[in-house]
Amino acid sequence: MKSIRHKRGILLIITLIIVGITTMFLGAGLTLTRSSGALAGSQEDEQVALEAAQAGVAYARNRLQADPAWRGGNVNEVTVNMPGQLWVREDHGNVLGIVGSGNHVGCFRIRFNYQNGSSAAVGAGMTINNPYVSENNLDSASQKRVYRADRSGFAVDPATSFSPYDCTRYSATLLCEGGGGDGLRDLSPTNLAPAAAQRNVKRRVAEVVIGRNLSQLGDSPIYGAKDINMNVKDAGKVKVRSSDAGVPPRARTLRDIYIQDANGGTHPTVDMSSKGEAFVNQSNGVMKVDGVDSTAPTATQEDSSGRFPRIKWSQITKAPPTATNLDAGTYVWRHNPRRLEYYDQPYDPAVGPPAASVTPNAVYNNSNPLAPGAVSMNMGKLSLTITRDVFVKANAGATGVAIVPEDGLLAAIQNRPNVEMAKASSTSPAPIITSQGDIFVKGSLRGQGSVTTEGNVTFQGTSVLEADQESRTAIYAKGDVTLEQIPPEIVAAGSVATGSGGSGGSGGGSPAVPFLSTLPAPPFGTPSFRDIAFSGLFYTHGSVKADFPSGNTDFYFRGMVVAFGADPDSPAAPGDNGRGRIDFTGGNVYLEYDSRYVVGPINLTGPALLEVESYNLL
Repeated sequence: MKSIRHKRGILLIITLIIVGITTMFLGAGLTLTRSSGALAGSQEDEQVALEAAQAGVAYARNRLQADPAWRGGNVNEVTVNMPGQLWVREDHGNVLGIVGSGNHVGCFRIRFNYQNGSSAAVGAGMTINNPYVSENNLDSASQKRVYRADRSGFAVDPATSFSPYDCTRYSATLLCEGGGGDGLRDLSPTNLAPAAAQRNVKRRVAEVVIGRNLSQLGDSPIYGAKDINMNVKDAGKVKVRSSDAGVPPRARTLRDIYIQDANGGTHPTVDMSSKGEAFVNQSNGVMKVDGVDSTAPTATQEDSSGRFPRIKWSQITKAPPTATNLDAGTYVWRHNPRRLEYYDQPYDPAVGPPAASVTPNAVYNNSNPLAPGAVSMNMGKLSLTITRDVFVKANAGATGVAIVPEDGLLAAIQNRPNVEMAKASSTSPAPIITSQGDIFVKGSLRGQGSVTTEGNVTFQGTSVLEADQESRTAIYAKGDVTLEQIPPEIVAAGSVATGSGGSGGSGGGSPAVPFLSTLPAPPFGTPSFRDIAFSGLFYTHGSVKADFPSGNTDFYFRGMVVAFGADPDSPAAPGDNGRGRIDFTGGNVYLEYDSRYVVGPINLTGPALLEVESYNLL
């Protein structure tokens, strides 16, 4: 806490320096204005009011940049104490600033306080009797109403007060009233409400929207630097939704979008609501459904390259090298007797696992568990449960990790390896596994956690993974992400108990699909144990491929799927490495954009560089 207070103190000092500079410029402007004969008295007063409003906006912007949760202060305190230059008091959501002094004084007033009886009361002289109420929405993906106070009592009642517009997601709407004129000449830190008598006071109100840079949050649940192909089963559906208020359902690609029937039967349907948008290649891109140009929605040709979220490897949360180490190499499940054997060599899917006759580097079982404290083993289920961060430690022969069954094991026991991720406790962060090389699991991946790698990721259905609300990264790969179909031996077994499904994610239960409980109803009927579901950021520098030709697997993605097709750390444009395709073959597809699941790279509580999105004088 001491460190946090220290940082906040430094930020406040920086803020005051910036405000001080603003004040010097303002002071110069006020002096110039007063000495100029070009303006008559009332014009001079109006100019002073305008400059005072601008000073208030600059003050508020710097306060918000230092603390995006700022709403005019939650106590009564003087935050800037330089009488004659700049003096500011904040009192439970109301802000009053005095700029200059004597015949050169101006003031600004900002109110967040509704002054409606249920709001915190403010001190003498700090009640602001104007209708302009500011709103801070910098920490939310939803919209908030911006109200006008009742002019008779200047209070706000959300049930009845007029609201001219909304404060959009991740932004703040500031309404700052500036005042100037000889009616304010007695205004001082000890006299906040001077008697105006017959003196003149001019007022100007600056209406400013200040927002975060949302380029990393995007505006679509799916981005493909190359083609996006969705091959869905007979009468299959592709549903695209957005849970962010003001952001319509969208799909973005730098090439084309093709949606067709995988089985050559009934035409698939596309549901992107009446306001859906599909952005394709700027010169000749198309969106086709079963070979016909789509009308739901019609493709809009646009260069979306500048809109692709450029999320760098350095920005995501990863397991540090100091976390529990797992030796890179190949881990092979064997069943007679049950054990997990380790080989310090990379895995080649074309060759398969080492034969049982090859001497392993290590053998793990109940008496010699793998990575105790971070990974638990279930020898009966052939499963590994990761509960704490794991860092895959490279060796001379391997950089990645593979977890596979020996030949013939699936048919013999109708089970397969599974990797599950779970919090160590309800208050613990979800675990993260990080590798410098490929991650290959010949089995399912499910639970709550993150998989991050500098190589490729390959695993099978059924996989159900929900990103933790702290990291919000479900999958991040510098290579490709491949989802393989469930082995026929497991499909034949057809039950969760055999390891082909299972619980995990926020949905819980059996079968488990994260976030379905938050939807009005399961969009494609009762979920199957074969379904694939991810919540969070699903990001690759390469391509995404999910091939389930039987058509019995539905795909659910909530957050954002990005096939960037390049290294976002470099200046390369999306797709420059020749990759960036997204290929789905299977059942129905559900895509929901939800910035709350991808906001990890942006710290909503720490200092933020905010941009002026609009500026208007009322």
